[in-house]
Amino acid sequence: MLAQLAPDERDLVPWHRVVPAGGDFGTPSARAMHRIEQLKLLVREGWRLEDARRLALSPDRLWEPDDTHRKTIWADEP
Repeated sequence: MLAQLAPDERDLVPWHRVVPAGGDFGTPSARAMHRIEQLKLLVREGWRLEDARRLALSPDRLWEPDDTHRKTIWADEP
């Protein structure tokens, strides 16, 4: 869904804060331009990189959904 954002919508939604599990963005050659932009935005917000491809994740800065979010019923479900 985030990949479908129009350019003007990208400025309104903090899409760059949705990161891969473990903070690993893969090898530089496999990164698309939006991944490079995402890393730049995260570093600008104060996130630290462990190396050129992995965010240094700290538990106090991560969001874990509560039970309400885990039990969300999607519109296409009965």
